[in-house]
Amino acid sequence: MDKEEDPKTNFTDELESIRAQIARLQGLIQQSQAQDPEQTPDEAGSGSILQSDKRLLEQLINSSMDGILAFNRDLCFTVWNPGMERLFGIGSKSTLGRHVFEACPFLKDLGEDRNFEAALKGEKVISRNKRYPIPGTAKQGYFEGYYGPIHDIYDEGNVIGGLAIIRDVTERRIAEERQRISEEQYRELFENACDMVYTYDLTGKITALNRAAERVTGYPRSEALQMKFSQLAAPEFQLVVHRAFERQLAEGAPVTQVIDIIAKDSSRFTLEANHRLIFHEGKAAGVQGIARDITERKKAESALKKANQELEARVRELQQRTHEMTLLSELGDILRACLTTEEIYEVIIRIAQEIFPSQGGALYIISPQRTIVEAVAEWGDTSKFELTFAPDECWALRRGRVHWVRDAGIGLLCKHLYSPPPSGCLCVPMMAQSEALGILHLAQTQDGPLPEAKQELASAMAEHVAMALSNLKLHETLRNQSIRDQQTGLFNRSFMEESLELELRRAVRSQHPLSIIMLSLDRFQQLNDKYGMEISESVLKDAGMLLQTNVRKGDIACRYAGHTFVLIMPQSSFETSRQRAESMRSLARNLEIKYRNGSGHITASFGLAAFPGHGQTVETLLRSAEAALNRASMGGDCVVAAN
Repeated sequence: MDKEEDPKTNFTDELESIRAQIARLQGLIQQSQAQDPEQTPDEAGSGSILQSDKRLLEQLINSSMDGILAFNRDLCFTVWNPGMERLFGIGSKSTLGRHVFEACPFLKDLGEDRNFEAALKGEKVISRNKRYPIPGTAKQGYFEGYYGPIHDIYDEGNVIGGLAIIRDVTERRIAEERQRISEEQYRELFENACDMVYTYDLTGKITALNRAAERVTGYPRSEALQMKFSQLAAPEFQLVVHRAFERQLAEGAPVTQVIDIIAKDSSRFTLEANHRLIFHEGKAAGVQGIARDITERKKAESALKKANQELEARVRELQQRTHEMTLLSELGDILRACLTTEEIYEVIIRIAQEIFPSQGGALYIISPQRTIVEAVAEWGDTSKFELTFAPDECWALRRGRVHWVRDAGIGLLCKHLYSPPPSGCLCVPMMAQSEALGILHLAQTQDGPLPEAKQELASAMAEHVAMALSNLKLHETLRNQSIRDQQTGLFNRSFMEESLELELRRAVRSQHPLSIIMLSLDRFQQLNDKYGMEISESVLKDAGMLLQTNVRKGDIACRYAGHTFVLIMPQSSFETSRQRAESMRSLARNLEIKYRNGSGHITASFGLAAFPGHGQTVETLLRSAEAALNRASMGGDCVVAAN
């Protein structure tokens, strides 16, 4: 809470005038209502509130872009205008007549309770830069609040309530923050630039310079600020500097020049300087310069030129090789982080396009039945080869080793290549634990043979991909074992509780509905006792299959305990969930029990609970659903919603 002697310092005179009018008129209304709530304006005499004052008050409050609220001595809202609703997303129906911190508990969390209390003590206070969540978004906004008292119209010393004007200052804060960051970045850039940065006025006197300029010239800042820029130039360059400055003033365009300067210790440096005019209110006010010390560069240019020409080809080759090895290393790291085969395929396409820019290619995977080899990732020109073929049509899969055809005219070609074939091609089998998972295929799409260096890269890439696919398969197997119920194939109870906790948090954050259905097979224990464990396990598997085949994408079907199951339905309303439960109840009747002397059918009971009406935590939601299920199980074959 910020207190100041003059609250108008942060609010316009117009805002203060409006606040005073609203406080006066609100005081009239509250005083009138306190005298006789049923008294008409004509009956109240000279002390009553005129209808025009009421209309003016309503107009001021409802038309204000700022939020306006008023409260009485009991800290209950008496005014809540549309501006407050736009600001916090809470309508007047949810606030008027209610206690301030019951209707808006976040105000107390922000420390605004002290401001409300101060207003009731007759103080005027300002609350600045308070953060609040912008309704309908995940962003944070800022507001300023101006709090003041509402006085008794008959006794100025008696405070009968308070009034606050809340202003959204988000855009201003963003602009201030951007300006602050911009200024800090400019100072950081100015002081820490490796090049000399300096300014001088129209008389040539230096007005600012950075640390690099001090280091190059040898003059400390205190001395340099007493000098003219032309004093730094070597004698034979002073006229050049002067003429360049005159031309710049006449043309207004930046000037680049190479000059020599004399440092304080008499050493000589060659600078490549770029000068541009600084304008103030449309008039030239000075010059900003950026200069780079190129002394050593000038000396070394002639020697480096010849060496660069000799090494240019080699450097390009090494750079390409380094780039390719970096990409391969990056590929291995990314593949280890991939969670699905789709992510692996996307990564392969991106990296392969960079490593093999002149080659078309594809990543092929062998089907689980090992009868088809199908392309799952492609890049470049794939018009020269088939995207689906049989395993025996590839020599690499037949031989279990790399098959390289440098020249298609004389090499042994695979049958999955079209005619005419590419000028060169390569098939690299992807092996994991002595089993072929697929192949990495490359085809030279440009004239000339396939470079030998590409074979090494392709082999390394195939090894990375095979390891990633094998590890992912193992990871998926282990994960399924840890989160799946082995008997029904549904998610287990531990995973259900974790998922429900996560979905509940999402529902709270997004204000979306969330429902759960808990279902139990009727008379299951009698079935188990009568027909044995083999029949009951078969029924459980059928029930699990029923749930798996009748859930939406995003729903989570779990085995809760024994013959009880839970279905979590994010973003599903209560009515929609009830319909789903009724539909599954009908489907459950089709569950057939096959035993030695015939067959029969089983029914299921359903308990339904929804957030937030039936609970706002995992425990309360599950208890509500279980209580509803217990009531449904008493009659059997029905759907019961939680109270």
